[in-house]
Amino acid sequence: MLTVVAIVDADTGALAEVPDFLARGFVHDDTTFEPVIPVIETEVATHST
Repeated sequence: MLTVVAIVDADTGALAEVPDFLARGFVHDDTTFEPVIPVIETEVATHST
């Protein structure tokens, strides 16, 4: 299971800080999810109004 906690600035629509990843059920380290951070930033920017 993977949960992504992304805090979005209501004024700018951008991420307010780096997303937090809560992972259960598989082995990971602090760098495992770094490659998806730009994807999350892009998606948040695309879908914020």
